[in-house]
Amino acid sequence: NRRIQANKVVFDNLNFVLDSMSLKIRDGGFFYCDPLGTLPYPVYTIGNDCISGSTLYFRIDDDGDGTKDDAKIYQKSTATDNGIIHGTISFSDGLTAFTPITLPTIDVTDLIFYVTGTNGSNPIPVPMITILIRGKNTDPKNPTDFQLQTTISN
Repeated sequence: NRRIQANKVVFDNLNFVLDSMSLKIRDGGFFYCDPLGTLPYPVYTIGNDCISGSTLYFRIDDDGDGTKDDAKIYQKSTATDNGIIHGTISFSDGLTAFTPITLPTIDVTDLIFYVTGTNGSNPIPVPMITILIRGKNTDPKNPTDFQLQTTISN
């Protein structure tokens, strides 16, 4: 029962994180991903396909002015909680520091973005973003590995 409850908390949080990421990404544009996660926030006006990035940059219309000029960034980061270092999915609007959006009981070992359809000969790009998340529940009594994947298009 304890293992089921611990896993339910982890998967509820991961479901919430993926849902909120998907909603923002679905409304986004100008997707750009960085395979190393080391770029500073880029200034860009076109999207860029990538086959394996650990950081996803994109823009949405957050302020309702009709232009996708408000930055959003997701990346895998590390955080320390109670002296324990763990991987996390973090979010930033490009102006503020990254904030972890996964629970401290989740250790994200991989966050990989695959982006296609952002450019090329199609006059109207139809980007597809696939997100792969691997990790584990860090509960010492009930550790559980997980792998989740979702694909979003807009």
